[in-house]
Amino acid sequence: MVIIDNMEKRTIQILEFISKNEGCQVQDVTEHLGLSRPLTSAILKSMEELGLVKREFGEGRSVILKITEQGKEVLNNDK
Repeated sequence: MVIIDNMEKRTIQILEFISKNEGCQVQDVTEHLGLSRPLTSAILKSMEELGLVKREFGEGRSVILKITEQGKEVLNNDK
């Protein structure tokens, strides 16, 4: 079980978005939350390091986002 104290609101929003839109791309998250691409990428990188999300290669050079089991636990604990 992953316990993350004081999870930022944006991180939870991103987890919720990826959970509902499995296989989305970074650009989708950027547009949905109205964040800059560099900020979105930085947040996703830290979330990936925490084991909350993972990036996989989709078609061509695209990168898709998926929520991990740990990410799902964080979402369930936040509700």
